[in-house]
Amino acid sequence: QRADTPRIVTVAGMSRELNASNAEVIIGTVIEEANKGQIDLTGFDSFWTYIKQDIIAKLGAVDKDLSPIADNCEQVEAGYHCSNCVCSYRNTIVDGALVEASQILELARSQALSIYGVNLDDDINAIL
Repeated sequence: QRADTPRIVTVAGMSRELNASNAEVIIGTVIEEANKGQIDLTGFDSFWTYIKQDIIAKLGAVDKDLSPIADNCEQVEAGYHCSNCVCSYRNTIVDGALVEASQILELARSQALSIYGVNLDDDINAIL
């Protein structure tokens, strides 16, 4: 049942409307931070957890995009071997996901520095 008023939650220091498109990321952040014993979801740790959960959710969506062609590609030592048509489709999806993840991380880099005074270079390099 839809709520009459939007549900606003504060996670990673920002108020966000809890809706179907971001519920997985917000709930994932809350669970991960709770498992670390965090009660305050407004600090840098919850911000970085939110960013990582956002990337995980985006990559999960890419996995769904790739599932229709999964039977058309064979995993080999150097990656995957597919027909030209399937390979082009697969590479387009993967490249788009990498660009989106890079954009999220670049925005997070500038936000972390301006809001929390934290340099994320090492953390981002570890992901990329």
